[in-house]
Amino acid sequence: MGANFAARRSLFDRIGLFDEVLGGGGPLKSSQDFDLQYRAYVAGCTTIFRPDVKIDHYGVRLPEQWPATDRAYGTGDGAFYAKHARCGDLYALRTLVSQFVKLGVREALHTLGIRRRYSRARYLRGYLSGVIGSFGFRVDRARRMYVAS
Repeated sequence: MGANFAARRSLFDRIGLFDEVLGGGGPLKSSQDFDLQYRAYVAGCTTIFRPDVKIDHYGVRLPEQWPATDRAYGTGDGAFYAKHARCGDLYALRTLVSQFVKLGVREALHTLGIRRRYSRARYLRGYLSGVIGSFGFRVDRARRMYVAS
């Protein structure tokens, strides 16, 4: 999550900025922070997780806001994995498929009453929407960025 995020300017010079097709306000709705970190990883950059650094992030949502939020998260995640799979990234392709299967099995078990945890149907629909929506944009494979129309 990009709620507590810092980077050197040289990172952006090396891998580019946030992919604006992803993210809040973008057509594919979410995962721009996840995408930036993954592009840094693929480029061989060092990223650090510092659990000792604390920040208050007031990302509070009302219960009626969660259905749209959950679907947007799914859309962005599906579009993120699809973009990197389209760049020839076999790890991203494998993860895209395994996440879909895992979500589908969980939702089937929930529907059958075997899994009592909450439904992820909205997220799953968003995920599929993101994968399909990915193909509405060209991808710059060298930069691993969507090309906005």
